[in-house]
Amino acid sequence: MASVLSSALPARHRLIRGVRPLHPPQKTLMKHLLVIALAATLLAGCTPPTPVLTVINASPSTLTNIVASGSGFSVPLGSLAPGSQSQVMVNPQPRDHPGFTLNFDADGKHFSDVNPNKSFRAMKEVMMTVTSEFSVTYESVTTF
Repeated sequence: MASVLSSALPARHRLIRGVRPLHPPQKTLMKHLLVIALAATLLAGCTPPTPVLTVINASPSTLTNIVASGSGFSVPLGSLAPGSQSQVMVNPQPRDHPGFTLNFDADGKHFSDVNPNKSFRAMKEVMMTVTSEFSVTYESVTTF
């Protein structure tokens, strides 16, 4: 008799052997969990990558005591020979004041370049190049 009743019901109401049907509150919960899981998956892809700071020594002298700092970070880079470069991943804090500072020594003198107009906001990489006059030029890479 059970098989007669179940075959007489529409397909959406038939029972599958060993599986209980979901009641309306359980269906709603399953839908909410699915939406939350989908949103979490999508948002996980929205996290920007950790930006890279590259210091390039284009000067004819060895740079020593190099320290790059900015919004929420300060990274000692040591020394760079002429024509070499150093890369480091940084974790800037965008809520802090923007800007970069590059401190270094060369030829027995201390140099400090402060650039308050640069920030890591929406940047993948910032390249700081020390020129032959020991000034610093900045180049930003924004493509991810």
